[in-house]
Amino acid sequence: MSAKKKISILNDDFDLSLVLKISKKSFPIVALILTLFFTSAFIYIRYTQPIYQAHTVVKLGSNDNNVNKILNFENIYEMSIAGEIELLRSKTLFKRALKNLPLKVNYFSQGSFLNTEQYRTSFYDVYFQVKNETMYFTPISVKFLDDEKVKINYNLDETHYEFIFPINSWASLPGVELKITTTQFHYYQLLNVQDQLFFTLNSEEGIINQHLSELNITVVNEQAKTIEIIFTSNNALKCADLANSIANEFLNYNVEKKSESANQMINYINNQLFSINEKITNLYEQLEPYGILKEERTAEANPLFYQNMQNKNEDALENEIALLDFEYGALRDYKNKFLKQSNNYVYAPILTSPIVTPLIQNIQQLQLLLSKRLELQYQFKENSGPIKELDYRVELEKKGLIENIDITLNKMQEEISVLKLRQSKIPNLNIALDTQKNKSSDFFQTKRLYEISQDYYSRLLQKKSEYEMVVAGFVANTDILEAAYENKVPIEPRTRIVYISFMVAGLLIGLSIIVVRYLFHNIVSTLSDILKYTENLIILGMIPEYKESVPVSQLLVDKNPKSLMTEAFRSVRSNLQFLNSAESSKVIAVTSTISGEGKTFIAINLGGIIAFSGKKVIIIDLDMRKPKTHIGFNTHNIIGMSTILIGKSTIEESIQKSTLENLDFITAGPIPPNPSELVISPKMDEVLEELKSKYDIIVIDNPPIGIVTDALPMISKADYPLYILRANVSKKIFLQNINRLKDENKVKNLSVILNGAGDKAQKDSYGNGYGYGYGYGYGYGYGYGGYGYGYGYGYYEEKSPKPKKKRNIFQKIFGLNKGK
Repeated sequence: MSAKKKISILNDDFDLSLVLKISKKSFPIVALILTLFFTSAFIYIRYTQPIYQAHTVVKLGSNDNNVNKILNFENIYEMSIAGEIELLRSKTLFKRALKNLPLKVNYFSQGSFLNTEQYRTSFYDVYFQVKNETMYFTPISVKFLDDEKVKINYNLDETHYEFIFPINSWASLPGVELKITTTQFHYYQLLNVQDQLFFTLNSEEGIINQHLSELNITVVNEQAKTIEIIFTSNNALKCADLANSIANEFLNYNVEKKSESANQMINYINNQLFSINEKITNLYEQLEPYGILKEERTAEANPLFYQNMQNKNEDALENEIALLDFEYGALRDYKNKFLKQSNNYVYAPILTSPIVTPLIQNIQQLQLLLSKRLELQYQFKENSGPIKELDYRVELEKKGLIENIDITLNKMQEEISVLKLRQSKIPNLNIALDTQKNKSSDFFQTKRLYEISQDYYSRLLQKKSEYEMVVAGFVANTDILEAAYENKVPIEPRTRIVYISFMVAGLLIGLSIIVVRYLFHNIVSTLSDILKYTENLIILGMIPEYKESVPVSQLLVDKNPKSLMTEAFRSVRSNLQFLNSAESSKVIAVTSTISGEGKTFIAINLGGIIAFSGKKVIIIDLDMRKPKTHIGFNTHNIIGMSTILIGKSTIEESIQKSTLENLDFITAGPIPPNPSELVISPKMDEVLEELKSKYDIIVIDNPPIGIVTDALPMISKADYPLYILRANVSKKIFLQNINRLKDENKVKNLSVILNGAGDKAQKDSYGNGYGYGYGYGYGYGYGYGGYGYGYGYGYYEEKSPKPKKKRNIFQKIFGLNKGK
């Protein structure tokens, strides 16, 4: 036989049959845990406030280039994803979006566990004017009465108020003025509402802060410039409205900002048109005396016609001077307006002179810087480093623009002076022509100015028309790819995920219980457990578990001689004969580790089966601390071994007859104060010698050796020392007691009988429902030898047996047994 294995606290071997057995045993507990977790998941889903989500997808497109094409400007409105996201998160845009939604009042119906928001579904409307700021977000309960009145209740400054006033009428109340309106149809429905209704009044800042925290913006595709606007709330319809409202407002805001520059240009053109129109009117009045409104004279009738043809160069010079003079004044006016301008928009003057061309480039650069600043202000604070750096560059560009304007004005003035100087050097004509010219010079000069002004006026009108068409055709360069819709499936709690999570958690706990039970399974279940932890140990046999409940230690072999149990005892009897075949009188000493392993039951029925073979058998009860043999034979315990050993009674007086022939017994007698001393006294040896002379077999029912050492002397002297283990009750550590008796105490022929084996014993592996009906707790309190296991036994007297103490819920779940 292989060497014995060291007994470990944990079960370190894998036994598939044991796993299956523990799993089968644990199935009710695992099923109960799964049921509890399933019920918990249902309760969690049923009574948790649902959270809904709605989302819309917006694509940031390329910019409209109509304005840039008309003015030949660079693109100064380039959009960035980061900047647009910050714009969407800004309170400015969010405030504009919320104005379109009915969020000033929140309507609720109060249920047993949850409050339901009646967004857009309330049968009544509330109008209010708050007089005390603490009224905001204060719950105000409302109940509609039969006489078209309404009763409200609310708390204000730790004071409870209750008022009744007519519906559709204003009521001045402490802290607020209220008006509750409803239709006649809805009024009758409100009278039948069972749930408690209430509402809260919301401040503008509170609404923004509340719903801004529910906003989440993510980038869907950075290359495609698509972003997703997500709202989460306790109301599905509100989520969809919030997402769509901010998306639409974002588009409107985009159109407004894009068209703002064109509107600035239209305003400038209007101012120029007004100024030029005044000049044209003034020139028109100057030309009236010359009959300019009459039919034009023919060339032949007009002597100045030929003069004009002859002096064509002079007229071109005159026109150039007049145009420069006009543009000089326009550029000077532009400078004055630019110095007074405080906003972040700069427009370019509409001038045709080549001298002004460099200025246009400066203005375009300044417009680009201002556009970048507008973009950065959504990403950084006003006094941040990037904003200050850009402001510094803008100021430098403005100073450079003003200097260039001054230089251009000086150049235009010099050009005018040069042209006038050239004009003065034209040769004088003859006196007649000079006279004629002098008479009509004012006319022609005024007429040229009039024609120039009309031409400039026409060009301005054309430019204005172009800008107005741009504004009229301006659309947002962003698109809503996917509008939000009312999704009535909540994102939390997610029914399937909650059920799966709870069931997985319950299953893991159930598996943990099975694993713990397996690891801490330290119970002897089969003969293999005994052989694994012992060496060269004799196994006499196994006694099956009795299927029915019987009185404690009752003699059973005579009830049904052909039963499986009786045959098991016959097998043990036969195996005893192989141990010692001598014909002399033999002593069988029976013991166990603790109470409840069936040693008394084995002793009585083993004696009975031996008596069946015709041998005279006597059973003596040396378990004088907790005697039970007299109970098994249903007799008294007035005298017995204790009185024999102290000399108060004789052996003949103490021997009692059983119902079975050849089977006698001696009870333990009254409980003595010193049972250990009596067992090791010389009187005990004399009693054994006298009984050997009268009986073939002496069966001694000893106390449990794992608790007290009273049984050790008899075990050492016995011809057949029997150690009783009970399947699914005895712990593996009890096997150390057997090894100690063999190795240290040198007990010869020590044999083991496994009691309680069989189907039922295999089923009840953890101390539940052992079918013998015996197993009272012992009251031993002496610290003998090294055999005690510390199970808390104390010496006490009891008039009647006490039932086994029940295990607590922790021990039941994890299959742990108490020591008693």
